[in-house]
Amino acid sequence: MKQYVRNILSALLVLILVMGVGFHSFSSNGESIELENAEESIEVMGVEYEELSYIVKYFKDGIEQPKWQKDGEVSKDNPRIEKVEHDNMPEGYILDEKKSTALPFEVGEENNIIEVHYMRDPEVEIMDKAEKQSTPAAISEVEDEVAAMAANGLQNPYYRDSELFELEMIDDSTNNHTKAIFAWLYEGDLYLAIGSMHNKPLQSVKYGNNPIINNNPSSFHRANEKEDPLCITDSKMETSQNYYVSTYINKEKPRWNVVNLGNVDLISPFSLGVEVGGGGHDIIPKDGEDNVEIQNSVLVYHRYGDELIFDHKQSKFIEKGVSYSVSPVNKKDYELVDIERKTGDHSEIEKVPLGNLMDNMLSGTLVDKKTVSITFIYGKVQRGELTITKDVANCRPQDKEKEFHIFIRGADKLEGKVYTVSLKHGKSATITDLEYGTYTIKELVPMNFQKTPAETITISEENQEQSMTIINKRVNYGWFSDSVDRINKFTMATNSK
Repeated sequence: MKQYVRNILSALLVLILVMGVGFHSFSSNGESIELENAEESIEVMGVEYEELSYIVKYFKDGIEQPKWQKDGEVSKDNPRIEKVEHDNMPEGYILDEKKSTALPFEVGEENNIIEVHYMRDPEVEIMDKAEKQSTPAAISEVEDEVAAMAANGLQNPYYRDSELFELEMIDDSTNNHTKAIFAWLYEGDLYLAIGSMHNKPLQSVKYGNNPIINNNPSSFHRANEKEDPLCITDSKMETSQNYYVSTYINKEKPRWNVVNLGNVDLISPFSLGVEVGGGGHDIIPKDGEDNVEIQNSVLVYHRYGDELIFDHKQSKFIEKGVSYSVSPVNKKDYELVDIERKTGDHSEIEKVPLGNLMDNMLSGTLVDKKTVSITFIYGKVQRGELTITKDVANCRPQDKEKEFHIFIRGADKLEGKVYTVSLKHGKSATITDLEYGTYTIKELVPMNFQKTPAETITISEENQEQSMTIINKRVNYGWFSDSVDRINKFTMATNSK
């Protein structure tokens, strides 16, 4: 009984020791096992669970704040830091994402410092400045700057699959604070790069006779800072270049604006109207006249009927004195009927003879900085068909295999074009894709059949499908000719659509 009580007291004593000072024993391989605090290192059966330490440093206006520093630990198996605390951010400040360490952050043995930078809220700073000055001019400037901050920023890089065309304002009355600088195309959409002053975002743009485009985030982009470059990437060459607006506008605080005008053609010259927020510094064309032109370029257009297409593959930027060669592009049911060339903004249109095409190419040289615009004009080719049937009157068995050769000479300007068909008695042939006009038909007959006189037939919009039967009869059944029996004639029938 005493031994039993003694055993119970020993067990209670051990339990009290475990609860008070922790449990300490040895594993089967002699390594220690400690269970004190779940947050401390734990070694179990020879497997080590390690932790990595990291430091969060805080900066205000670029100056480190040691008192705000925070230390932390993460498991080596999962060392990612998804977020840090900002409970020490001063009033009137915001996170400077450009200078702060990007999250998530992966802690390493040496890479274990996270920087958090706080910067003065620009909007609060501007309002404080206006409150101190309390003048109408200061308040107006504040409104402009706040509006500028609401812009969604440039969406660099912008891609192009055409040349980058330089623009020049040709209206002397246009203010020099807002200026169209570049134009380019990408996947059928036309883009304009416009520089503007005084932190005033663009409100609307009117390009040529197209509908007015109002400011919206999908089509209007504005640089957040005056130093922000415009980055344009050539999608074919996969090369990029930065452009700085201060190079083109020699004024204080110019900024880039990029406007997507949608699926419209680039023409030169063109009329451009721009409304700028806050009033003033707008671009207003005189009575809708053209006020912008493209510099140092050859522009190629194709007009198929009423449809005008800009050929951005052949259009390009070239230097003064450099020659160019461009060509028409054939399209089904159209033919080239005229070529127009215009040099500069207000020059007369020059009619270029089709004979100037050499190997289907039109060549020339750029004079000064004036852009050359070339328009290939195509007319709708109207087409019909002609069916010819051969009939031998009183055809004898031996004449069924006689072959008659028929020649149809082309109409009008295609006078040199000749179609040929060879027919036997009772056979027909149809010639399709014939242009409108009058055709001359002649026949080459076998021996003992009289040659028929030439005949004409007209294919037109009213008579798109024509047919003709050519009847022949032998003039002689032996060595002698019998003129009385001559039967060689054309019979025609018209099938109008």
